[in-house]
Amino acid sequence: MVKPPYKSTDVKICVDEMKRFNTKGRMIFPSHKKHGKEKAEPEVIKECYCPNGHNLVNTQSVFREYNGIVLKVKCAGKSGLVFLSPICGDKSRFSFDVDLVEGELLEISCLECGASFPVYGPCDCGGQYITLFLGKDLEFTNCLGICNRVGCTNSWMRYGDEIRRCYMRETL
Repeated sequence: MVKPPYKSTDVKICVDEMKRFNTKGRMIFPSHKKHGKEKAEPEVIKECYCPNGHNLVNTQSVFREYNGIVLKVKCAGKSGLVFLSPICGDKSRFSFDVDLVEGELLEISCLECGASFPVYGPCDCGGQYITLFLGKDLEFTNCLGICNRVGCTNSWMRYGDEIRRCYMRETL
């Protein structure tokens, strides 16, 4: 007979320390929250720039207390504004003066100067990754890429050689 690697008293101590029922007799389910640790701050884009150096993050829109990213868009002959959440992983957006039709490709430009954004490369959905620069140096090694197809939420941030996905599939 093989002996277990623990003593029966060890098991009893572990079981006794873990409460299974509250004072009302209801079962306690474990929480996925980490006890004793504060909530981690979300990764937020606090500034991003057009090719002419205008900051696209401004106070015209606010998402969970953070200023949003404002872009001028054109689709189906109509112009308007799209406001994107600056919080990585948050797919929130809203439009003003333009109806966004699922699957449509948008022409995206700077609200302040009207400059078009450079294309970084193709997206898997058939759209194009538009480059928003994360610093005033306007470097492709420090940028945000968003897809210009309505309904596609493929986007990423690049810091030097590191590329981080903000969220995938389903930005504009």
